[in-house]
Amino acid sequence: MLDQQPKHSLFIFRNHLTDDFIESLLDDYVYNGIKVYLFTMDSLKEYEDWDEWKEAKKRKLFGWWKVPYQTDYQGASVSFIDGKVTNQQIYDYVCHHTDFPSKLYEAEHSPANQHLIISAGAGTGKTTWMIERFLFLKHMGMEDLFFHSAFITFTHQAAIKIRQRIIQRFRDYYEVTYQPIYLKWIDEVKHLHISTLSAFVETLFEKAGIHQPIPVTEKLRSFRKRKKELMFEAIREYTQVSPEAFRPFTKTPRENLVELLLKMNELLECQYLGSLFHVKLHFGNDQVGFAPLAKFVLKYVHQHLETEKKELKQWEIQDVVRYLERMVVMKRLKKKWNLRYLLIDEFQDVSPVQVDFLFRLQLATQCTLTITGDAKQSMYRFHGTEYTSFSALKKRLIQQGESVTTIHFTKNYRNTPRLVQQLNTLVMKWGNQLASFPASIYDQLQSMRPIGNKNKGIVFGPFAMGYAESENQAFRQLLEQLRGTDTAILVRFDYQIQEVIKQCEQLGFFCERSRLGNFYRSLPVREMYILVRFLLFPENPSFAYALHRSSYGVNTLSNDQLIEQFEPDQKVILSLLEKQPDFIYWRQMQELAQRKPIFSILRMIIKDLSPHEVYSQRFLTRMKTIHPNRDIQDFVKEARARRMEYQMGVEKLFYLLRKHFSKSAATLYGMERVLRKYMETDDQEMLDPLSTEYTGHRFHVMTIQQAKENEFDHVILPYTYDPLVSDSRTVVFLHKENEEWRLNYRFLLSSLLVRNTYFMEREPQEMKEILGEEARLLYIALTRVRKQVFVHAIEENKRSNLPNTWMDLLKMGE
Repeated sequence: MLDQQPKHSLFIFRNHLTDDFIESLLDDYVYNGIKVYLFTMDSLKEYEDWDEWKEAKKRKLFGWWKVPYQTDYQGASVSFIDGKVTNQQIYDYVCHHTDFPSKLYEAEHSPANQHLIISAGAGTGKTTWMIERFLFLKHMGMEDLFFHSAFITFTHQAAIKIRQRIIQRFRDYYEVTYQPIYLKWIDEVKHLHISTLSAFVETLFEKAGIHQPIPVTEKLRSFRKRKKELMFEAIREYTQVSPEAFRPFTKTPRENLVELLLKMNELLECQYLGSLFHVKLHFGNDQVGFAPLAKFVLKYVHQHLETEKKELKQWEIQDVVRYLERMVVMKRLKKKWNLRYLLIDEFQDVSPVQVDFLFRLQLATQCTLTITGDAKQSMYRFHGTEYTSFSALKKRLIQQGESVTTIHFTKNYRNTPRLVQQLNTLVMKWGNQLASFPASIYDQLQSMRPIGNKNKGIVFGPFAMGYAESENQAFRQLLEQLRGTDTAILVRFDYQIQEVIKQCEQLGFFCERSRLGNFYRSLPVREMYILVRFLLFPENPSFAYALHRSSYGVNTLSNDQLIEQFEPDQKVILSLLEKQPDFIYWRQMQELAQRKPIFSILRMIIKDLSPHEVYSQRFLTRMKTIHPNRDIQDFVKEARARRMEYQMGVEKLFYLLRKHFSKSAATLYGMERVLRKYMETDDQEMLDPLSTEYTGHRFHVMTIQQAKENEFDHVILPYTYDPLVSDSRTVVFLHKENEEWRLNYRFLLSSLLVRNTYFMEREPQEMKEILGEEARLLYIALTRVRKQVFVHAIEENKRSNLPNTWMDLLKMGE
């Protein structure tokens, strides 16, 4: 036994092992919730097969390492309690000769009141460390830690996963120790605030108390739909007050103008600039007079929205941030919520304004900050984020007399040695040649996976659909090779997701796309909306024909038949539908819908027609027809998965609709309005995931942003030749000069390239920033993989002097 008993962990170096010693490690420490790290020059073979060792290792409470024999340490016996290293020479020796995660160990055991900046390279165990850090703080006596702490991450899904992993970690401790304290901690996790930064700000506002000028009556909202409506209104008014100024835009679809203005408005909101009347924002000038239009529309939107917010008593996140930034409110927070520990993940994606807000919060509450991330993975620059956020916050903390420790995690546990070697080469080349790609000696990763792994890392080949059949054949062979494995196809833009799904289905393979925010635009919801619209307006030919072609209809009429019999009088459609076998049934449903509750009618229709079965069977029939020579096993699996997805989607929709109408009567008109509203505006509700039992045959397909929190065995990058810098790419960004904000923009108006004066001044620098941003995105894509990355490449004779495609960036590593 030791003179001083550890509370959290025990690091032991022992030259010679005995059975009694080994049993004491388990009985006295591991079974009492003390993590043990054992290092020895003795043989471990006779112990490694002990069930007790295996179970403790599985639960991550016991780890052991065999170190090379060194005569200088013969007979040495050293113990470090709770991270306090008392023999640096032995510590350095064992760290150098094993894969022990020394930096994670040092960060985990840092003093509780120490501000930490964790620069964590890809696959270095950052998430594991964050959870172990909470365990250390709990074990060291911070019993009320979860009541006075907050954990900020970048997405709602990440927040859910973090909470689940913390709970699982406490379960591991309980399974080994059977101590009830860990059950108590599991219960306390519900008090730990884990959320996105926006949700955290909302919580701060609630804890600060409800005060004027912005009382909160319901959850914050985005007003996106209303902003769009106001922009159309503003443009109409601008055409009346300044018809000559609007003349250059008369042939431009107003929807395109609104999308550009929404992008500008979103950028302002991400900087929390608020009302344009409260900041010095300049638009510059351009050759077509877009600046006056933009200024008029954005001011119109802000002015009208500010009035509506006050009337509705509803607010956006930026309103709350501006309110909380007042130090008097910050000090009130200290009394309402004694925030002592704040951990912020993915800090590279925090904007300068958010950095300022967090600094003010720390100044007011005196909480201990821990920030983690990787500057090389900053990817939300279009939202105003900067990869310099780490240094910016550290500088401000030091100026206030705070001590800040920076620790670099470089041991990589995800990628193969070959891939890590390739990544290191790319990182150094990009760091040397791209001004906006941050790289230093600390960004060189060290793979901890076995060197004997045969996977090749980055593999080049014709891995995308092309015009030549030979290219399609190579892509088909790759998909066949990887079918049934954990493989993701990663793309740059949202529209490319649907392209990939379509291309894969043409070859007889299927994909699983991101489910976030897609629920109200999924097939079960769309077809339910078609059904509701038909029951409301049964004499409308478009609605009736849409229902006929849907999974609720018999689908006996084709588009070709309709075209053949088309007449200017659209009633021909209705007359054709009257001859279809389900006509009488739908007449009955129309009559019942006039006198029975709508939910019971919809339930009756679903029970009668089984749209999920119809959809599944039609899909299977179509696949058999398109691919007559293929083994139908995958088609059967996909049909089964789609049937289940459809059925789950319908059930979830019924649940959400009943919840919406819980305090009011549901009518067809009301249901139509609700469905239309959510289909147009909701981007949060997600499809419920199926188990791998249903989706194991599918390839994941997602954007790099969506893939950020995931890792896969294999990754395919099919879009590697799209230009990174081109005139067709709309660019909007802000910069600050002499305390004044300047809006920079470039976009195509028909065939005319529009650039304002500010953009032209900063264009060379902006092009460099774009290349750095693209290099960071590519780095994220390459580091999502555990084994191999398949990169689309074709034979080329030319080589660009300046990189302008992902392939150009990859060639820099040759």
